[in-house]
Amino acid sequence: MTQPKVAALLEKLTRIIPGIAGYQDREKRRDADKAVRMKAATEISRCRDLLSEAMNDLSRSGGLRNLRVIGNLERLVTKLDRIEDEMRYAPSGYAGWFDRESITLEDRRGCTNTIWGCSALRKPLQITFAQPKR
Repeated sequence: MTQPKVAALLEKLTRIIPGIAGYQDREKRRDADKAVRMKAATEISRCRDLLSEAMNDLSRSGGLRNLRVIGNLERLVTKLDRIEDEMRYAPSGYAGWFDRESITLEDRRGCTNTIWGCSALRKPLQITFAQPKR
């Protein structure tokens, strides 16, 4: 028997014991919650890094007109950093952030759209900041 088959068989056997099935389901939900949070945190981190690059480019180009833009970007980067940390280092308690009992379908869709929005934002930012400096 291969290892996955043995693991599946053991899981089926342990589900016979009262209480184990609920525990295993919660653990699976926690694992799924962590995977979603890590994906979201990674996308947010990538966007934050691109915005930091933009701030560096603007500060190197000089000029007082860039100070307001740099300040706005700095506030945005700080907020993204805080959100990323909350998602990445959230405690794994009884119920996860994205636990099916505590979050609605609309909330899940909103979160998924945010993650994909960050992914979609990365490409235009990369193109913008990859252009040759004048």
